[in-house]
Amino acid sequence: DCLPVLSRSFATAPPTETAAPLLPPPLTPIPAPAAVRGPILPCTRPPITSLNLPPHIHAALGCMLEMGYTNSGEWLAKLLHNKNGDINTVIDILNSRMSQ
Repeated sequence: DCLPVLSRSFATAPPTETAAPLLPPPLTPIPAPAAVRGPILPCTRPPITSLNLPPHIHAALGCMLEMGYTNSGEWLAKLLHNKNGDINTVIDILNSRMSQ
């Protein structure tokens, strides 16, 4: 049950005047050009609308609109986007909501 003992010379390095610093010097911020300055806004995804849907989801939205569903407030476009354009899954979700 004997633990090795390090001598003081091995436990810490002696301080020297010429030792290199352990951390790099702090970075100096470069100011942005005046045209770029403004409030910092959070990075967000663009809202899901029927205008910026991938083609297969836009086609699914068109099919569901032909079936008589509405898209006021883009709720149907968002649901189709979340379900990757799977019309059967979306209809199952809508039917389960109506039966509750």
